[in-house]
Order: sequence, then structure tokens, then C-alpha cells
Amino acid sequence: MKKLLIISLVVLAMIVSGSVVMAQKGTVVYYSSGGAKVAKAVVKAFGKKYPDIKIEHIIGGTGELTNRIKAEKDNPRGDVFRAAVEAFYSFPELFASFKTKEDASFSSNLRGKNHEFYAYSTAIQLFIVNTDLLPEADAPKSWKALGDPKYKGKIIMAHPAVSGSAFRQIAQMVHLHGWDLVAKVVANTNFVPKSRLVYTNVAKGEYAVGVTEESKPYRMAKDGYPTIAVYPEEGVAMSYGAVGLIKNGPNPENARLLADFINSKEGHILAVKVENRRSPRADVPAPKVMPMTSEIKFFDFDEEKAAQERDEILKKFEELYGKK
Repeated sequence: MKKLLIISLVVLAMIVSGSVVMAQKGTVVYYSSGGAKVAKAVVKAFGKKYPDIKIEHIIGGTGELTNRIKAEKDNPRGDVFRAAVEAFYSFPELFASFKTKEDASFSSNLRGKNHEFYAYSTAIQLFIVNTDLLPEADAPKSWKALGDPKYKGKIIMAHPAVSGSAFRQIAQMVHLHGWDLVAKVVANTNFVPKSRLVYTNVAKGEYAVGVTEESKPYRMAKDGYPTIAVYPEEGVAMSYGAVGLIKNGPNPENARLLADFINSKEGHILAVKVENRRSPRADVPAPKVMPMTSEIKFFDFDEEKAAQERDEILKKFEELYGKK
């Protein structure tokens, strides 16, 4: 009996050991939006930690990648998804419930109700202004000001159907001032298919004003461009990018390893260092170049409700856009 017990324990140890080894080999497929630099940094750091796991990394916009996941629903190709949180709220059926080992570091408002996502980086939306084209004193200071005819042709935004951040921007304008303002903003603005075209075109002097994520004006200024960040007078919404597991992904064990790494303090520090993004984790300091959170005015914004109204909002936007 004693000999049998020893043999059983050895077999059990081999099984457990084998499962761990299996989990640290093979492949994981990572779909990421919201910043190529930090995504590549995550892939590089994860690769050093798990050198025997091959990472297939696909970068795209939130809308583009969400549509891809929807199209692959019956035969998922991806494992881990990082995108604007609206994607997880809009299509919860596409994502698996997963309690990361870092769960204790996230308050309930920073994760999905069924643990289908965890907040990764803040995504505050504000204005980037090129001060060579428009002095700070003349720049729009509020969301409402974006509808002023004097800014016609001077504003650039991403299209909300393909950009998660752009959808946030339109939804927040609707929340604050209704569709009358959005109609005026649409008339004033040139819309582009990728979010990065907003801040890069403002930085290079193609447009005076862009609506973008908080870190971008600071990053472009660091690179030598004449850009500043303008926090709208009405306030900004505390929005997030998030990370989750694609339901029935092909590499579930490795997917959990990657998700745990992204959710870790180390993973969040990468976002701060590489892209100057604030972390939702309380143990990760904000970038030094940004104002403290306590110095910023915020307004309440229901991202889940906005996500549920996504189709309605985009339909109304397209109607206005079609009238240009």
C-alpha cells in the first residue's frame, strides 16, 4: 500500500509538472489595440519571461479587431484581447470569464462583472493642440467649443466606427451636450480611419486641433513637436483600456499566463514607461509629466450604457457624417 501510494504521488507529480511545462511552451495569439509601442513592449517582456512560448501578435483598431473576433467566433484564432473597454461591454459573449491571479489589485469597477476583462490603462480623452498653428489662448477649452464655426477645417478625429477612443469621444459629447453639438463638431472636423493619424497629423502641423487619448500630446511634445494637452472645462471621463480572454481561444493555458503578466504590476509599469499612460492599479505611479489625478476635473460617464447604445450612436453619427 505504501509503495502504491509513493508511485501514485510520483505519477501525480509528473502530471502536474507536465501540465506546467505544457503551459510554458507552444503558442499564444495576442490581439492588441490602443498603442503599438506598449503592446510590443509587453510581447518582448513576456517573451523573456517565457522564452519557449511563441507569441503571434496582431495589432489593429478596436473596431477592426472586434469585428475579426466576431467573424472568428465559431473557430477562434485569438487568445488574448486588449482594447477599449466598450468592446467587452458590447460583446460579452465573445470573452471568457477569467479570474487573474492579480485580481486583488483591481477594485470592482476595474473589472468585468463576470471577470471578462480587467482595466489595463486609463484612456482619458482630451485635445491635442499644435501651438505653432493655434496659440494656447485661442485653442478650444471645452467640448462645446469644438462646435464653434471658427474651428471649421482645423479639427481632426478618428472615425468612431473603427476607433474605440473615437467612439468614447462622440459618446461623451452626446452625454454632455447632446446631438446638436455632435452635428456641429462633425461639420467642423475631418475624420480619419486610424487614431494615430489624429495626433501625428496635429504634431506635424496638418491640423491645429485633435481629439485624442491623454498620453499623446505629452509623447509628441517629448519628441520635439509643438503640442500641448488641453483638458476640457466640462471635465473628462475616467475611461479604460482593458484586457480579456477570447472565449474558446486555441491556447487557453498560455492565454492565462499572458493575461496574468499584462495585469501584473510589471505589465502596468510598461504602459506608464513606454506610452506615458496612467495605470488603474493603485500601486503604479502616474507619469511625472502629467497632472495628478486630483487636479483633473472628471464627470460621471456610464461606459457600459454607451456600449449598449453603440449601434444607435454610430447610426446617428453616420447620418450626420453623410450630410457633410
